[in-house]
Amino acid sequence: MLLTDGVNNRGVDPQVSSQQIGARGITISTVGVGTNDSGQLIPGTSEPAEIDEDALRAIASNAGGRYARAGDAGTLRDEFRRLAFDTVWEKRRVDASLPFAFGGGALVLLTFLAGFGLGRFP
Repeated sequence: MLLTDGVNNRGVDPQVSSQQIGARGITISTVGVGTNDSGQLIPGTSEPAEIDEDALRAIASNAGGRYARAGDAGTLRDEFRRLAFDTVWEKRRVDASLPFAFGGGALVLLTFLAGFGLGRFP
């Protein structure tokens, strides 16, 4: 998961890297934080605090992930929770009828043996 404003400040092009990473079967989901046209600067720099949503969508698409924008703390929390459930939980159908059948049969047998042992059956 990549949490960023999507602006590439230096180094390797993230879109090229995301294509290479995606080709290896690794998923990158992106969460964008920031604003557009707010006039705010990144603290300690003279760079505008803008979000490059097109780049974040491309990075996520290149690596089979999903893009989401987090405009506030609640949305950010919800996106992290959703991404955690999508990546951690494996959804599969489980047939539990056989264990229940054995359990039911064992219960009937134990009931019969207990009744026989207590002399309740002729």
